[in-house]
Order: sequence, then structure tokens, then C-alpha cells
Amino acid sequence: MQEGCDKFCAFCVVPYTRGAEISRPLPRILAEAEALVAQGVREITLLGQNVNAWHGGEGGLGALIRHLARIEGLERIRYTTSHPNDMDDGLIAAHAEEDKLMPFLHLPVQSGSDRILKAMNRKHRAEDYLRLVERLRAARPDLALSSDFIVGFPGETEADFEATLDLVRAVGFAQAYSFKYSPRPGTPAAEREPLPEEVMDDRLRRLQALLTEQEQAARAAMLGQVVPVLFEKPGRLPGQMGGAKPAQHGCPCDRPGVLPRSDSPRADHQPRLPFAGRRTRPLGEHFRGFDNNAAQALPAVRIPAAIYPDSLSDREKTSECIAKACLSKGTGRTNRVRIRHPAGAGEGV
Repeated sequence: MQEGCDKFCAFCVVPYTRGAEISRPLPRILAEAEALVAQGVREITLLGQNVNAWHGGEGGLGALIRHLARIEGLERIRYTTSHPNDMDDGLIAAHAEEDKLMPFLHLPVQSGSDRILKAMNRKHRAEDYLRLVERLRAARPDLALSSDFIVGFPGETEADFEATLDLVRAVGFAQAYSFKYSPRPGTPAAEREPLPEEVMDDRLRRLQALLTEQEQAARAAMLGQVVPVLFEKPGRLPGQMGGAKPAQHGCPCDRPGVLPRSDSPRADHQPRLPFAGRRTRPLGEHFRGFDNNAAQALPAVRIPAAIYPDSLSDREKTSECIAKACLSKGTGRTNRVRIRHPAGAGEGV
């Protein structure tokens, strides 16, 4: 829905390879979203190099999200990737007022040092980012934040790096991506003297240790909660389903029923399709009564008219996610699950 970037960060090649920011017009985006929902899609992600700079309609990205939220059958909306300078009042208000907008935001900051942020041409200070986070969390208290960090940018001192660690501690990220600086030919930063490799390695290790600690804490805080999970695909292990919680974290679950099987060669890229079945017995007993007429409306999916799986095993009953409601006729595969430790997992989260 948006491509290109006008920010010209000193380390980034996107403005040179993708060009100036362009945006798809509002009517085209809404028409595509409505068509996808008609096919069974329950969640959409708005993509762009600088997605919150979208200018294809009046009111910006916040207004677009409000239009999308009115589409019947669309359950979840996400967007990525964002720039702090384009988080306007309307978009922040959408996080507060639109339940379909998921409580997850990827908001890259790159560094916590004002000196390095200026050298990167980021056009904001660390304090600006922290104030923005405060506003976002006031609007949506359960918002999970993700970010990007570059360590070892040319000229970065130990004090600059410590400022980055301070910002991380102040925010508390649920997820983050961190990298050693690597030069991109043709960018201003590529002409500057690089830091020694061993210095960058040490700083990346220290930063990632802190970020990992925060991510584990965010996951541990979910234990015991009941959250909606959109089942998307078979899990990595036999008998599992893979899904996503509102805050983006994956949630592998032992499947309580039977997944539809796609005959499409691009099954992993198909829209999230609704189950064409209904639960006729309590969870833990048999499932039956799949509606074949509903299956006829989904040509990419083959669903048997009746399935009689075995009862849930003891392993399923002690799995890390226990389905609370599933296979509800006429809805997508959005189910409520309780987050638990996997059986025998010890203290790991």
C-alpha cells in the first residue's frame, strides 16, 4: 500500500533503490480488502517501507484503518514498518479506539544516543521516541512494542551504546531486531571510518542479552492468560497447529480437531480460511458435522463431510495451549486459548 522512503537515513539504501514515497489510493485498498475478506481472509497486514507515511487518502493511515475496521468479517488489522516521525495523532487514536487494530507495533529507533541519531539523520531524539511510547501506551495499555537497533554505527562510543541500553530498559520491548552496522554502498555512512569488528560483536552480544531478557519477561507475563489465537497453518510438530496471538507472538497448540488441507501449490500463502464445521460435543470428545456446503465455497480447500478423530490424548490435555473454543460455524479460526508452560518444560518460556 506504500512504497519508497523520503527520510534518507545515513545508513539506508531504500530511498536510492525504491525512490520517493508513493501510496496506493484509498478506494483500491478498500476494494482489495473487501475481496480478500469475501474469500475468507480474517486478518490483513498493511505493508510499506514507511507505512505510516501513507498519503493515499484524507486522514492518513489512522483514517484508512478506521475504514478497514468497518468491513464485516475482517477481524484483525496490522501494519508495518513505521517511522517514529510519522506517528500522528489520528494513528495513535486508532490504537485506542479500534479493537480490530492488533496491540502490536514495530517502531524502529536504531539508537538511544542523540548524537548517533543525528549522525544517522533520523530527525528525532531519544526523548522524542520515549514520549511517543508513553502516548501510545496511554492510548493502548496492552500494546506490545518491537523495534530495530544498529550497534557499531561509525563514531559510536561506549557512552553512546550505554544510552541505547538505557532506552531499551526504559521502554521494555516484547520483541526486537538488532544488527551490527554494515555499510551500504552509496550511502553517506559508508564513507565513514568503521568501528573494530570485535567492538561491534561485544556490543551486539550485550544488547541482545538485554533484549532477550525482555522478550522472555513479556512471554512469561502471558502465562495463565486466556487470549484469542488465529490458527493459520499446521504446526512444526505432528498434531500441532500454528497461530498468532494479538501481540504477534506465535502460539503452537495441539490441535483439538482437524485442519483443512489445501490442494494449492502455494498453500502457505493462502488467505486464512474459515473452518466449515461446528463443534457438536465438548472439547476432548469427537468432532463431527462438517458442513460440506461451506466447503464448496472454498475451492482451494478440501474438507471431508464427516471426520471422527480420536479423543484428545493426555499430551494434548497438558499442552502449552488449551483451546477454549474452536470450530465455531460461520467464523474464522479465531480461538481462545490459555497460555501454559509445555509439559515438562521446566522454567523456560
